[in-house]
Amino acid sequence: GIHLTVRKSLVKPVPKIHFLARQKLLRRFCKMTRI
Repeated sequence: GIHLTVRKSLVKPVPKIHFLARQKLLRRFCKMTRI
């Protein structure tokens, strides 16, 4: 039940925000790997 509620809350927000958050995470990861 908890898993379903989490999925719904994740689907509700705008995809653009999710995409931007992912890009930020990817950039951070790249910086970490570079060092």
